[in-house]
Amino acid sequence: MDDHDFRPRQKVVNSAMVKYYPEWTNESTTSEYRAVTGPGYDSFESFGDVEFLVGCNWILRPAGLRQFFEQYLKEDQEITWDVANACFRIHCQRDNQAEIMTRISMIMDDILKGGELPSPVDDAENEMVRHPSQSASLSAAQELRDYQEFSFPKEILLFPVRSTWKLPGGRAEDGPSLYQLLAGNDPAKLMTDRTKSTVIQSGDGLTLYFGAHSVDEISKAKQKMDNILRYHGMRYRYGMTQNVIYTEDNSSGLVELRYLAQTHLVHVRSIILDPTRFQLQQAYGKIFEKGCFVRSLRVQGEFLVPDAMQPSPVISRELVERSFEYFKDHRVTEKRQTWLDLAQATDNLIDTIVEPVQQPDHQTSPGVYEWTDLVSQFGSMSLATSSEVSVPTPVTGATEPQEKASEDEQVDLLTSSPLKNKQNVDGVLIPTRTYRQQEQIPRQPVAIRQDLSTDRPRRDATLSRSKTKSPQATTGDVVVAARDRIIDSIPKMLEPLRLYQGSVILKAEIGRIWFTNVNWQHIGIPGLKQHSRARDVASMEAALESHCSARDLYFNNIVTTQGGDANHIANLPGPGGNGRMWVPGSGRTFYEFWCTTKNLSGSKTYFVLEIDAIDFTHEIRKADPGETNIYVHCAKRDFDFRVVIEATPAIKESYEPFAQEVVASLQVGHLSGGNDLPKLSLMYFRQWGIEIKSVRFRQVAIYEHHEGTTKLHITHVHCMKKTTVQKDDIACLIHAYPDLGNPDDGYFPNWFEAYVTSNEIVDAFTENNELEFAQEASWAPDKFKDSGALNDLLDHTTSTLKQMDGVGYWVSNGQDDMRYGRPPHTKQQASQQREASEPGRYW
Repeated sequence: MDDHDFRPRQKVVNSAMVKYYPEWTNESTTSEYRAVTGPGYDSFESFGDVEFLVGCNWILRPAGLRQFFEQYLKEDQEITWDVANACFRIHCQRDNQAEIMTRISMIMDDILKGGELPSPVDDAENEMVRHPSQSASLSAAQELRDYQEFSFPKEILLFPVRSTWKLPGGRAEDGPSLYQLLAGNDPAKLMTDRTKSTVIQSGDGLTLYFGAHSVDEISKAKQKMDNILRYHGMRYRYGMTQNVIYTEDNSSGLVELRYLAQTHLVHVRSIILDPTRFQLQQAYGKIFEKGCFVRSLRVQGEFLVPDAMQPSPVISRELVERSFEYFKDHRVTEKRQTWLDLAQATDNLIDTIVEPVQQPDHQTSPGVYEWTDLVSQFGSMSLATSSEVSVPTPVTGATEPQEKASEDEQVDLLTSSPLKNKQNVDGVLIPTRTYRQQEQIPRQPVAIRQDLSTDRPRRDATLSRSKTKSPQATTGDVVVAARDRIIDSIPKMLEPLRLYQGSVILKAEIGRIWFTNVNWQHIGIPGLKQHSRARDVASMEAALESHCSARDLYFNNIVTTQGGDANHIANLPGPGGNGRMWVPGSGRTFYEFWCTTKNLSGSKTYFVLEIDAIDFTHEIRKADPGETNIYVHCAKRDFDFRVVIEATPAIKESYEPFAQEVVASLQVGHLSGGNDLPKLSLMYFRQWGIEIKSVRFRQVAIYEHHEGTTKLHITHVHCMKKTTVQKDDIACLIHAYPDLGNPDDGYFPNWFEAYVTSNEIVDAFTENNELEFAQEASWAPDKFKDSGALNDLLDHTTSTLKQMDGVGYWVSNGQDDMRYGRPPHTKQQASQQREASEPGRYW
């Protein structure tokens, strides 16, 4: 074999083709020649790039290779070492290829004349054999590492410390590519921007070359890539939903689905929907007509009857009208505007206005570097059509108000309330019963909604009761089984968030759960002796997860609208009736400004500006955080709860100038008539490209469990009316004041929410706010399980729920005239219901 082997790649391929396929090669070459010959043929041959593969059986061993590499770099030509094929790849212009070949030959001759290399005869064991993967024939692993040094691009060779990071498997098709790992971002650019290293990607897309000034910088950068790769496989765990049925001491071990409308009227009357999350008219109608929930059953003679407490008030009608005691003597801080008035502020505005805030690309397209990359942009919702109005569920976003709405109408947060009220600044209500059909738009999708449990097979539900009891049902302790299922699932859901940069929250939110997409054949009928529609707990859970998607599940987190009910929850007795379960602690009052803007891609982004009502510090958060939900159906209680994991990216930097402007222009006073509720006015420039859609006033009372491990948060939410006093192309001046209107048609201007958090978990999650790109948090989900933090969270939540039956008894949503769902009892009724339903829509 010749000492020097340097051939253009095209010639190598052609020689092989001529040998094995002479006829085809001859025809192909003739066609190619005809295509390029002509008046411009000479210029075609003279321009363009070529690539040479330069190899040698024994000269280009580590010692000789280093000499060749250093000499050829002086030619200022591109050269890289191909480790797999044990040869140099040299790029040059087509018109100087002969000169480059000559120079390569001269360099190798100089190396041989130096006499420092072993003879091919004396050191025959070092001779390399041609092989599809010549790196396998290297004599030692150290020699392979020596060769890798010469594979670095020229830019990386300038650094004193160099290293490579390669995708495992060796081929992109074996797993995610670098672009997939980094959520479609340029790997080299992203890693260079987010680390102290210079990073270049290889041509095959499998390797990253790192160059830095210290070993520590290289190690940290490569560790980030290791973390991204390791957590990429866990990303499917986040954004899921799961259904768990909590039945307490269920003697029969059976549950059923029951229409909401077939329960006591008190349960129907006390349902209050959030106007910012639902279109009230459609949502009330759908829930009352089709809504059903899981109910525990017990044996009574020959019948199976609902095992639930009869509704009874927890407090008297006189006490329910009282105000929430925690904020009885509370007053917000008054504030004057610290900026110029509108006329002065807009003077010469065209010369002084700052550039409009634009949301960066990594917010519009979730990327790994903000770790919204944990979930891909897969939507589970669809736009409403002219024939069907898509009603928002707990996992959807809000609706977009009509663009040409009257300016004195109140736009409630992200969606317009179907009931609109016009009100003057002194709180005198002028009701207008006006409903508006609105197009429904989904939230920005940030979660993949699918089943979590890969270790628990999902079974298709059958129409009759399963004859095979699950281990959960036969243990006789379904309470422990449900809790264990939740505790086993939460660490799996939390694990991907150890790299998340932003706010992470885990809480148990109290509310009510309904399904609206269940066929009447699966819903229990009161009074039947043969209750064929009863199921054991495991069978019902599997059926719900298999057949009920997240969009057909309604979770409403409004507990009550009465201050007396909130007082009852805050003063629940402890174990054995001794002392208080929840001890009063700190509190917080703040204003919420719900804003919308268009990002660089043209889609709308919603965010919330929170301004503290006492010291006027502010926070900015995304309005639609990514969520993972475990819905816990408390089959014997008036209320359910969901364990929700929220991940909200840090976006404060993007909107901070706008937020400072709003805070500076904010003026706070009080409504007339001795009212302690605030009245707000503020100004902001339209050049920001941001619009304030609505305003809320929140009062959060925080109570600590007597064991000191969890906290109960009771929030009093006040919707505020917003009016535009002055609006033009330059700036907006608006007033906002609490809605003092009377409840009507299911619309309530204020209500109470409640949720429970774990002190240990909250403290651990604060670390996520300070994480660097691809840095792993020190907390571990399994530690929450081992320390008992998850046990305390669930136990304290269920203990609270057991004493909440009857909360909301005196609340009336005014929906008695709504159509309620009834299961058909005849073939004719069943046929009519099927015809009225979309084919295949119902489970």
